[in-house]
Amino acid sequence: MPTMTSDSREIKKKKIPGSRSLQSALNDEIARTYLRTSEKAYIRKKNTQRLAWSVAIVASILALVAFFTKITFDIKIRVLGEMPSIMIEGGRIDFDNRKEKGVFLIKGITSNNDIIKDTRFTGDAKAGSRTADDCVLLSNSRGSGWGNFTINLKEPIDLSKLDLKFVARGMSGGECLGIVIEDLDHRTYRMEHDLSTKLTDEWQLYKVNFRPVKKAVDLVNIVTIRFEFGSLTVGNSSGAAIFLKDIYVSKARRSRWL
Repeated sequence: MPTMTSDSREIKKKKIPGSRSLQSALNDEIARTYLRTSEKAYIRKKNTQRLAWSVAIVASILALVAFFTKITFDIKIRVLGEMPSIMIEGGRIDFDNRKEKGVFLIKGITSNNDIIKDTRFTGDAKAGSRTADDCVLLSNSRGSGWGNFTINLKEPIDLSKLDLKFVARGMSGGECLGIVIEDLDHRTYRMEHDLSTKLTDEWQLYKVNFRPVKKAVDLVNIVTIRFEFGSLTVGNSSGAAIFLKDIYVSKARRSRWL
């Protein structure tokens, strides 16, 4: 049996340190490779997260832009009583050149007999109200506290898709004009006094949108429209006078958030 000489033991001892150095170098290389791979994976993950956030932000901005560009100028018309007005020079509307045309119930003082069954003054409106040269004069005399100008229609109209428009002014300014609508089943909706629009002493074009009260009455089948101007109903003083003309309906411009 061969025996290990002292020279052999020396050679073996010399080889062991070399093996350890090789192993350490290998371990270092593996560690560096792992760290480089982990770093790249971390960078890729961060870039993916940034891309996702960027896409989300861009999508949100586009959604907001789309939302606001679809909102029309009728956005303030959210309840029946809010009636924005437009100044009418000389009390005349250039209907032929208006982009948004409608169907007249009363043009000037002429009733559309194809649509209107009759018109009447009731309550305190009876005494002094009348048809003037180019408008309807609504006079609130002293008495019961209510006065109306009523328009009865031959056939129901659909106010869920239409705006009611009219031109009006007060004798002194500050007079109130209320709106009442009645459906085919005789259900009514009355504009509250605190929502009534105060008129000026100059001609204005007013518009009323009825969609917010669609649950109160059947807007698809409206048969009566009343203009109220009495003392108790809208708070006008006795003797107050209102001038009204050019009553018509036109297609409503839909507000997206209503």
